[in-house]
Amino acid sequence: MPRSESETAGRARSILAGAGATSEQLQTLARRLQAERAFGLAWRLLERGYQDPAVRGDPSLRAAFARRLALCTYKDPDLPADKALDTALAVLRENFDLAATVDQEVLGLTGAIWKRRFEVSAQKRDLERSGAYYLRGSEQGAVGDEGYTGINAAFVLDLLAELEDADARAAGQQTPAVVTERRRRALITL
Repeated sequence: MPRSESETAGRARSILAGAGATSEQLQTLARRLQAERAFGLAWRLLERGYQDPAVRGDPSLRAAFARRLALCTYKDPDLPADKALDTALAVLRENFDLAATVDQEVLGLTGAIWKRRFEVSAQKRDLERSGAYYLRGSEQGAVGDEGYTGINAAFVLDLLAELEDADARAAGQQTPAVVTERRRRALITL
């Protein structure tokens, strides 16, 4: 028996078909869709709001839409992973200076996107980028994000250490100093 669509999803489809909605309503619906794990509908709603001239003209509102749009886009399981990740990063880059931002949520999102890219590509450099963003986020303190970036920074550092240690062992070498340093840093990051 097919699952029935939630009231939230029905309202979202109505808006996507042309019904009007305020930016506040779009954000509220997107949060609800996100809770329902309906990321595809959520990012399409957010994209609609993000393109609204009133949103584009309000830096604070535009940034709020951009954060949630990037999140819902990269988490959409129905999009090809490369497209979802590239699009989410493009939204963040368009709205934030990723090399200089201290916005903890943006740093956490960027770290998560690069971590997901590592999961798809198995390229260590993607994991290193993830760790760099998570570390910058954790430097902002645990209060702002309940420790999310710190926990993820520690996880990524530990994973990098494990990968490097395994490579060294496979080559018949001792544990490199960088492995010990990554593990030490992972512990103090928490």
